[in-house]
Amino acid sequence: MNLTALDIIKDAMKEIGVLAIDETPTASEATDGLRALNGMLDSWSARKLLSLAGIQGSFNLTANKASYTIGVGGDYSTSVPLDISDAFIRDLNGVDTNIEIVTMELYNSYGDKSTSSARPTTIVFDAGLTQQASPKATLYVYPIPDASTTYTLFITQQKMMTEFPLISTVVTFPPAYFRALKFNLALEIYGAYFSESKTPVPQRLVRLAMESMRIIETINAKRIPASMDVPGRPSSFNIYTGDDTTS
Repeated sequence: MNLTALDIIKDAMKEIGVLAIDETPTASEATDGLRALNGMLDSWSARKLLSLAGIQGSFNLTANKASYTIGVGGDYSTSVPLDISDAFIRDLNGVDTNIEIVTMELYNSYGDKSTSSARPTTIVFDAGLTQQASPKATLYVYPIPDASTTYTLFITQQKMMTEFPLISTVVTFPPAYFRALKFNLALEIYGAYFSESKTPVPQRLVRLAMESMRIIETINAKRIPASMDVPGRPSSFNIYTGDDTTS
């Protein structure tokens, strides 16, 4: 299905009955609809289950350097991620090692943050101030890598969804997103055309908006294998494989 931002806006306006099937929104209506659509996408970015997957990026670590800025013009020049969900480090031999992502509170509790080691084992992500003229985040590594070799840090980032710059921009979401975009945009713009105290939002529209969102979240949900402790000894039990790991 090849749709543009304008197609989504038109479909949403038709759903709330302010546009006939063969009508086109005025220039101001299209502009307002695009602004509402982009604002909705910005809000969706904060909901991890609306994102299919994180975006992997990488940059080289520098010997004896504890922190790295992330942002346009920073040590890792890219758009600032909302969060980092996974990370690993690769050495010159191509061997990968997982890195633990810890909280800033735990990082602050480390007594000597200048400790140097051949291989960092933890990182902490600080998204920075909410409002910045030139947005930049900071990533701290611990222990600090020494000069014995060069490491590349790979991080899986949760990024903001890309806004539609023009009403003619083609929608590049998977097909399952089209209904959610249409029905939820209809809810988003409903108040601009109707007084909700006099004309309440149709429950059918609310139901379809919620249903279409749940479908996306179900598709994107990651199954986590369940485990349980075996009484009397520290262990974990995988209910899918039957493996019992006892420490």
